[in-house]
Amino acid sequence: MKFFVPGDPVPKQSFRYSRTGGYTDPRITAWQSTIGYFAEQNGVEFHKGHVKVTLLFLLKDRRRRDSDNLSKAVLDSLNGIAWQDDTQVVDLHIVKSLTRESPGVWIEIDNA
Repeated sequence: MKFFVPGDPVPKQSFRYSRTGGYTDPRITAWQSTIGYFAEQNGVEFHKGHVKVTLLFLLKDRRRRDSDNLSKAVLDSLNGIAWQDDTQVVDLHIVKSLTRESPGVWIEIDNA
């Protein structure tokens, strides 16, 4: 299964704590909701076993973004949609590329 999620990919950094509790950047929440929406619209199959995931991030600028933080946002957003938990991902490939036309992420999920 392969599908595209349009938008500027947002890296998911470590959870932040404050005096009033935990904080997640609203941009991350919005990006993860977008990923979940497109997964459901494309009929992503729920996997019970191990999976292989390939992520191709199309970025609109050269700002530094860690690959692991970019992938964390995608994998977490697919919990409960493509798999029970992202610990089922046993093979992960991440590619970053620049684009001027359509930023986003191509997500490919296969049985491992």
